[in-house]
Amino acid sequence: MANEYLILPGCDDTNRGDQALIWETVEVAKSAGFSGHYSMIATEECGKESQKIGISSLPYLLPHPSMHAAKDKQNISYGIALKLKWALRAVLDLLIAFPLSKKATRPLAAKLLSKEQKKTLAIYQQAKAAFVKGGGFLHAYDGLVDTYKIYFFLYHINLALSMGIPVYVMPNSYGPFVTGYSRRLVKKCLSRCRLVYSRESASQQVLKADCGIDSHLSRDLAMYLEKDASFDAVSDLASKGISLSSGKTVGITVRPYRFPGKSNAEELYQDYKHSVEKLILWLLEEGYHPVLIEHVFSENHHEQDMICIQEIADMIKASGKTVPVYSNRELNCRQLKTVYSKMDYVVGTRFHSVIFSLTEKVPVMAITYGGNKGTGIMHDLGLSDFAVSIERLSGEQLIETFRKLVSERSVVLSRLEENQQALSDGYRQLVSELRSAMK
Repeated sequence: MANEYLILPGCDDTNRGDQALIWETVEVAKSAGFSGHYSMIATEECGKESQKIGISSLPYLLPHPSMHAAKDKQNISYGIALKLKWALRAVLDLLIAFPLSKKATRPLAAKLLSKEQKKTLAIYQQAKAAFVKGGGFLHAYDGLVDTYKIYFFLYHINLALSMGIPVYVMPNSYGPFVTGYSRRLVKKCLSRCRLVYSRESASQQVLKADCGIDSHLSRDLAMYLEKDASFDAVSDLASKGISLSSGKTVGITVRPYRFPGKSNAEELYQDYKHSVEKLILWLLEEGYHPVLIEHVFSENHHEQDMICIQEIADMIKASGKTVPVYSNRELNCRQLKTVYSKMDYVVGTRFHSVIFSLTEKVPVMAITYGGNKGTGIMHDLGLSDFAVSIERLSGEQLIETFRKLVSERSVVLSRLEENQQALSDGYRQLVSELRSAMK
């Protein structure tokens, strides 16, 4: 019987950046000697593509409150009614999930699981190790929602630790941690993991300062993802009415965003969309060919890029212009990376659209959000001048930064070349450290 391994905490193929992290986690782990069968925590819908390459999906033992009803997925903004509803559901879920995480009460709680959840627990009981996929999920602002979010994200990791399963945390971003409670939760969990990685120096420093956790520094795993060279991205773009213009095609990714921790969140979100609108209109005037690219098509509305894409496209249309939209939900992460490789420039809110483009040596401007992941990685690559915060955004700022990107194209390409040269060394070191920790 093959060894069983877990990928935690929750996975989502509909986010092609997340998918890349899942797939590369498996590749790195297998290269380090963790040979066997891999399962990930995911809903059936969000695990279809990974199942095709042999990664099984396991139901959540602690589901997010939004998973209980389809209408709860329409959650671009948090209202009081939704928060109260989610709080009640969280309490009900915890009546089983909390005792399940304790050795003494686990046998009794296990009897209350659904038939499908019992399969998840059975895989846990067989698992030789668990890998926390890379990403930027470990950050928390103030308030009830973010406080529970940290507990939720750490739950499946803590369960593995409580069952004596060795846990390896792949390169992640950490912080900010606004409350002492969130810092304590993170410290208690990660201090028990066998190996912890940060994917940029800013997160490494935050994790040490706020939680007292030492971590190894390693690149975002999606940087190791190979594009699908057999996929004809040019023809696929053309089939959707999008032709490439040599030196002038600009891929743009956007997303709905709640601006957590901000009292004027709706105002900031409108500013964000209008800023991107101004950039697109300027690009059109300057003879560029902007293309809005759907990167994520999640079950939850606050992660559905097409909602924001359509709103911006409608703004452009109201100005008497049009901007093409590229969407192909049949593509996996390797194929989508091939699409980005055909762009001359990319302006990315979705950070793995930035990663995919950078590793294909496409000059990129990043609209950063959600803690240290965007600013930190761009800083470590020597590209801080091309990272702009979503919270302090204007159309003029985007235009000026894009001008700078074009004027310094050769410098940017040189830095991207240096990054490519360093990647192979980083990969070998990561595999070596995992292999040593396994012994």
